[in-house]
Amino acid sequence: TSPPSTPPLPVLTSQRTTFTSAADVDAQVSATLASGEALYSLDGALLAELAPSVILTQDLCRVCSIDAPAVVRAAQAVHPAPRIVSLSPVRLEDVLADVELVGEAVGLGEEGRLARGELEARVAAVDASVAARAEGGGRRPTVAFVEWTDPLFIGGHWTPQLIERAGGSHPLNPPGPGGGAGASFPIDPDALVASDPDLIIVCPCGLSLDATRREAQSLGAAEWWAGLRAVQNGRVVLVDGDAMFNRPGPRLVSALEWLERVVGAQIEFGAQTREGGCGPAPLREQGGLLGTGAGATHWPSGGSDRWTSEVGSATETVGPGSIWRHLLGAEGFCNPGAEVGTGAAGTRPPGEVSRASVPFPCEWVQPQVGSA
Repeated sequence: TSPPSTPPLPVLTSQRTTFTSAADVDAQVSATLASGEALYSLDGALLAELAPSVILTQDLCRVCSIDAPAVVRAAQAVHPAPRIVSLSPVRLEDVLADVELVGEAVGLGEEGRLARGELEARVAAVDASVAARAEGGGRRPTVAFVEWTDPLFIGGHWTPQLIERAGGSHPLNPPGPGGGAGASFPIDPDALVASDPDLIIVCPCGLSLDATRREAQSLGAAEWWAGLRAVQNGRVVLVDGDAMFNRPGPRLVSALEWLERVVGAQIEFGAQTREGGCGPAPLREQGGLLGTGAGATHWPSGGSDRWTSEVGSATETVGPGSIWRHLLGAEGFCNPGAEVGTGAAGTRPPGEVSRASVPFPCEWVQPQVGSA
């Protein structure tokens, strides 16, 4: 998704599939690939007319975007011959290196180096925050990152690394020794049920938040879905993947910052488990950290599924889903854009590296309390 300030640009590629539903698109993609046809087409005549000196492309996923060989073939008609830069990162470090590579390719080498340095500083701030939290001990919350809903695809490449770096774990596709994980792959719902994660992030590749919301309704109708702890406890969040996670660009750092706060809130609140593990525990005074206002305290009330919140003279008893929205602020940590040191929800103390002031497109799902 392009920023609103970006002027209209010529569109060179088009897809041959039409989105109706996740299941139908999967069938269209499978049928197209089985026939040997390409999923995308490129307007070679327009490319030749534009005569670019540099072409940026990718060769990481032929399902997500047009592949590099198709671009190379079309570029043969461009004169003078352009420089083709193919970006295929699998780790966060690769993405940050590509920022500098793109800067150099377009004649903005110093700007690219500065941009990379700023992003790396923000990543280092997350690393320091996670390391400080880890000193308190306890297990990492488990996260399931759903990259497609029908069939279920689990997140891959840089996404599991972001989750681990934010203080969580992604057991269904863990990152390897180099940082990145394998590509996204389909799983049986039984595998998700067996893992019973603390937090589920539904972030279908290429879909807007509105489309993701519609696909989540299909997940909610599945019989196996209601038995997951994350579903019952209101720890399911929908994210605009097209804007924040699916594209290997600078916004992945904003995604990492968001993950750190969401996973951190999971640790503070206590990951409820059926058999032992990290059960509910009173929250320490949070100040503005969790968006509840200065001096807010929370403690269990009437059992593990009810929590009392006291802010000033107001007291409110809420269920497990509402407490997440309460703890994470009115916008559910879907807007991490406030400058650091202002006391706004979710910000770091004064003097720390600033977050990007960009709204985070996400939405928390109402819990299904009392499900089997």
